[in-house]
Amino acid sequence: MLTAKIDEIDRIVGLEVGADDYLPKPFNPRELLARIRAVLRRQTTEAPGAPSSEEKIITFGQFKLNLGTREMFRTDENP
Repeated sequence: MLTAKIDEIDRIVGLEVGADDYLPKPFNPRELLARIRAVLRRQTTEAPGAPSSEEKIITFGQFKLNLGTREMFRTDENP
């Protein structure tokens, strides 16, 4: 979760309802990337850093996450 909420109870509730991690704003972009990479490492069954032969894409809101290449893209629906 990436949120502006800073109270301890908000972090606890976020984790209890299913978040894998919690990062309050303002945040360091390098820390966000490190946390994303850590989650991807835990979920992959292939060798770390190896490109995947399958293209697995998760779409949420304006974002697409390619699990095979470990790249995230923002798709602007309004030109």
